[in-house]
Amino acid sequence: MQSPLWIIHLGGKFPRAYDDAILQATQNSNGGVASNISTVIKCIATEKASGLSVIDGYSWTVEKSNSETSTNNSIEPIAARQLVLNLSKQSQHQLSLQELDTIHQVAKNYDIVTPYSSMIVLVNDQQREHLKKAEAKTDRFDTEVENGVEQLDKPFNPFEVSGTPEPDLWLSLSLVAIALFLVFQRQRVIKIPD
Repeated sequence: MQSPLWIIHLGGKFPRAYDDAILQATQNSNGGVASNISTVIKCIATEKASGLSVIDGYSWTVEKSNSETSTNNSIEPIAARQLVLNLSKQSQHQLSLQELDTIHQVAKNYDIVTPYSSMIVLVNDQQREHLKKAEAKTDRFDTEVENGVEQLDKPFNPFEVSGTPEPDLWLSLSLVAIALFLVFQRQRVIKIPD
């Protein structure tokens, strides 16, 4: 078994994201990310003493259960993430379609992002229909890579509204409207009679 790979950010400044290879290496080695060395030492010592995985300050173990619990607990997404990692590590071979579907369903149920799923914002019925068709395909977990030379089947229409404007856009539009109103009012007041 390989030693865990830990990334320590002294000073507590964490990057927004990590390269996929670095993230995969830390997950595969049961390592992680910390802001101080003492946290890493505690995790490694606890794992060696108990044989349990220590992540996010909790000791984790996965057991089969015959009952289904339905508690609304804030720790459930963290536990679901650990279940996904455990399910993906159990298999020494490439995961079957059924195993990938199970992992994907856990991710959907708990709104988590995994290496086998993502959070997608769908804004119209056409996108929802496209997702349903993609989920029904037998190669649904194969990554499609675009090469940048694909032809668009529907040209971009700048007059088509595709979603709700962001709050900063509303603020900008409001400021422009107020500025135009003030300029118009000032021009009315400054008119010099003949």
